[in-house]
Amino acid sequence: MGIRIPGRHNTNCRCTDERVEMALDGALSRKEQERFLQEVKLCAYCSEKYEREKSFKQFLCNKVSRKALSPSFINSLKEKIGKQPGHGRFIN
Repeated sequence: MGIRIPGRHNTNCRCTDERVEMALDGALSRKEQERFLQEVKLCAYCSEKYEREKSFKQFLCNKVSRKALSPSFINSLKEKIGKQPGHGRFIN
């Protein structure tokens, strides 16, 4: 990796959109999450991007109510999607 200058956007930042989403969704291990947050602090651009996405996710979670779906509806939906070309099987 190249030289990182704190507070400046670096073209070689590892803070990709995918990693931001994974961090916000809790898909990173504790160690990966800690490393990610340390890297984000080194780049103002990445830090701003992470905070903006985090804020948006919190906004959506507060505004959108979750509804429980019946198991029969879920199974029916999985079955219909599974029959579509190009879709693999679901993993429970």
